[in-house]
Amino acid sequence: MFEFLTTDNFQFGISIALLVWSAVWALLAMWKSAKKGHGIWFVVLFLSLIGWYLYPNTLTTVVGFFGALPILYFFVLSRFSFKDNNLVFESWKFKKK
Repeated sequence: MFEFLTTDNFQFGISIALLVWSAVWALLAMWKSAKKGHGIWFVVLFLSLIGWYLYPNTLTTVVGFFGALPILYFFVLSRFSFKDNNLVFESWKFKKK
């Protein structure tokens, strides 16, 4: 019933889809970090993107290849900043009509 899952073309297609998924999220997160001036996060996100290629294991696959760290940075971690030695979390801003 699920023989198509073992075909080379299906596995290649899934690999390409995951590669595009991770690249898009990493590039979005890197763009946001550059826009906010978070240079360290830019480097961390870049290394998470290429870390899977340099040292493939389970951790780097989840963090880099599936886009876990870039998604987490994009929605949560980018909102943290330091002001006057205090950790500040930017609130969500909703546009009013």
